[in-house]
Amino acid sequence: GFDRNGSQLQALGRGAQDSRNGTIVDFWTNMYAGIAKCNYVLANMERGKNVIPEATYKQCESEVRFLRALFYSYLTELYGGVPLVKTPITLSEAKMKRNTKDEVVDFILTELDQCAEFLPQKNNPTTGRATKGAAHALLAKVYLYQGNWKGVKDQCVAITGYNLVTDYVQY
Repeated sequence: GFDRNGSQLQALGRGAQDSRNGTIVDFWTNMYAGIAKCNYVLANMERGKNVIPEATYKQCESEVRFLRALFYSYLTELYGGVPLVKTPITLSEAKMKRNTKDEVVDFILTELDQCAEFLPQKNNPTTGRATKGAAHALLAKVYLYQGNWKGVKDQCVAITGYNLVTDYVQY
């Protein structure tokens, strides 16, 4: 049968994980691969600034910044302080020291606060793209994990204009 207690994810829950745990290695690798892609887009999108309407440019930039903040929020939830990479790096620069958890959280909060301004209120719900509500919800979650109750309340209050969909098939 299936031995759920022997899985690598269960080892994490038991506090028995180590650097050979494939699930943890994959998670770390995938989050930093996502961050690297975000950094690449942000570093290179300036080249198209003159041919893209400003509102579209700001929205795309904000969506990428939202994703980067999301990846860092996952990393800080699991690891605490992690290396904070804000620009594309070369292989020789890749060996970085960890930033403190507070530094990474401050970066996440700043990114989300700034990008929320340019994200749309609503998108087609099947596209999976970031919205103002998603940015405020992620801000609330980050504040919650820091024990900042005022921040949680402020961000939850900022989430307006959304309803539960009664028939998702229509989308």
